[in-house]
Amino acid sequence: MADMKKDEIAEDQELMGEDEGLEAEILADEIEVLRAERDDMRDRFMRALADAENIRKRGERDRREAEQYGGSKLARDLLPVYDNLKRALEAAGEEQRAAAKALIEGIELTMRELISVMGKHGLEPIVPEIGEAFDPQLHQAMFEAALPDTKSGDIIQVMTEGFMLHDRLLRPAQVGVSSTPRSCSRLVDNRGKMRLHLIFAALFFLLGHAALAQNYPSRSDRYVNDHAGLLSTEQADTLRKTLRELEQARNIEFTVVTIDQMSDYGHSGPIEPFATGLFNRWGIGDARRNDGLMLLVSRYDRELRVEVGSGYGSSQNAAAKEIIDDVIVPYFKRDDYAGGIRQGVSEMIRSITGRWPGEYDASLPYRVGGWLQRALDTVGDWAFLALAPLGFVGYQVGKRWHRTRPRYCPVDGNRMVRTDEKGEDPFLKPGQITEERVGSVDYDVWRCQNCGHVKIEAYKAMFNSFGACNSCGYRTLHGETTVLASATYHSTGRERVDYHCQNCDDRRQVFRVIPARTRDDDSSSGGGSSGGGSSSGGGASGSW
Repeated sequence: MADMKKDEIAEDQELMGEDEGLEAEILADEIEVLRAERDDMRDRFMRALADAENIRKRGERDRREAEQYGGSKLARDLLPVYDNLKRALEAAGEEQRAAAKALIEGIELTMRELISVMGKHGLEPIVPEIGEAFDPQLHQAMFEAALPDTKSGDIIQVMTEGFMLHDRLLRPAQVGVSSTPRSCSRLVDNRGKMRLHLIFAALFFLLGHAALAQNYPSRSDRYVNDHAGLLSTEQADTLRKTLRELEQARNIEFTVVTIDQMSDYGHSGPIEPFATGLFNRWGIGDARRNDGLMLLVSRYDRELRVEVGSGYGSSQNAAAKEIIDDVIVPYFKRDDYAGGIRQGVSEMIRSITGRWPGEYDASLPYRVGGWLQRALDTVGDWAFLALAPLGFVGYQVGKRWHRTRPRYCPVDGNRMVRTDEKGEDPFLKPGQITEERVGSVDYDVWRCQNCGHVKIEAYKAMFNSFGACNSCGYRTLHGETTVLASATYHSTGRERVDYHCQNCDDRRQVFRVIPARTRDDDSSSGGGSSGGGSSSGGGASGSW
């Protein structure tokens, strides 16, 4: 009997041990699930903190830029006042100073006060020294001349001072640059040097005054100024619509200019300084962002240039050069100027915005349609129409499979289950729920039933008018346009866009100028005013 009792006790202890092991295993699984939920909540919390910090930094940056660069257009308009006061003081000789001493002193006091006020607001002059090396980031070369005892690239004359607004170039200093080879001084004797000095001094004087007297084409249209007559009326109107749409969708000003030859405007030499001077004279682009674009074509010089605003730096130089060489020049060599300009403008817009013209905020089907149209232009209508249905069916099948294909948990490798629409909300952020409510984004929530790991996937709606909000980042921003003053054939109009975010309730207003209408159609043409942007010589050039 004692042995039987011992066996029963041992058996009971063994069963109790198995129960405890099973309970420990279940408890460990529950702990793992809780850890996964904790990590997920921590990740969401950290993301929310990061979003809040990014919003704070973005607001601080916008406020700082508004304080520093909000008055750049006014500052640029004051520069001619500074130039004229300085010229008046330099032109006054001893006799004039003696005869009008009080007047001269008044001008000098006004000049000092103007310089003091400009300095308080971060406006500092750029005063190059004779003999200093030419810097394309700060200087604009107005002419080149071979002058003895100078090196190629040395500054030999300063025509007007430049100015910096804090750390941005407001106006480059206009200078004359030496083109003398380094070995020139060794090839002439002393007498020859004296003669060359006299000759180049006279040439220098004439070129300097000619550069100062240089003018630029007049601007009669905001987007297309076809002084060379390379475009028909219909082609110019189509191009104008494309450029106006770019400015309305992305707030980027793009101007196309054609001229017969640069010598008609007093310029002889490379196209780069002429294009930079024209760009700055017209003030293309926004003054704070300096994001304007200009395509200049000089027909009989057989040269062209894409000039970009200083805000791009050198980021677009390589792309502009490739577009000129591979797209525009082949058209121009066939005397198809309209085709080259049209394709070049489209390629530059795609390089800057990442979208083709007309597809800035378009849904995927619309962009696919644009791709189909471009393909039709390339391979021909019949060949493409034969393949288009197969491509569309393949796209739909691939899209369906991509969304419903099995997902496997990265934690334990088990197959995940997609949650139904009613069960998704607990796993989505408030902004994501709002996106689903307005129909801009559809979310799929996949959950591992074993460990509880959650994976969220987003799918943008094909047809929707909501855009991304700058404050919260969700696609819940909707804009309504109100025309304040309609454009006429003789004057521009004005419209207001009221933006309202359905998620964070952010509200803002944007006022836009409606370009004047043209007689050819009801599309707008644009006037001659711009946002005061500037270029420091970025872009690319080509010839054919």
